[in-house]
Amino acid sequence: MKETGKIAVLIEDDHQIVRDGIMRILKDEQDIELIGSVGSGKEALDFIKGRLPDIIITDLSMPDMSGIKLTEKLHTNYPDIKVLILSMFNNEEYIVSSIQAGAKGFLPKQDSTTEILLEAIRTISGGD
Repeated sequence: MKETGKIAVLIEDDHQIVRDGIMRILKDEQDIELIGSVGSGKEALDFIKGRLPDIIITDLSMPDMSGIKLTEKLHTNYPDIKVLILSMFNNEEYIVSSIQAGAKGFLPKQDSTTEILLEAIRTISGGD
């Protein structure tokens, strides 16, 4: 957590409607600070040069860089940033690849609720 005592979160998804939905979920949470929203892996890497999030929520399937590739880059260059992958893909191969790349969590979009997303953010932030 940053000096504010809140979990700093960056959202990365190529669909604006998904980013908007996650932003609405996070905006009223007292212990979470939404620090940004970007539409690509390149934008995420550019963003974190100015401000490091505690957690990046990323999609697995992105146009310029997959969520797995972004996770690998973050794990190598910014090991303190935790990655939560939120994806429409829900098969074991993607989950295992995500975790091997350094992701701390994987949530399938179709099975996730607001409560599950918030619990995942807090759990990952706490080191679990």
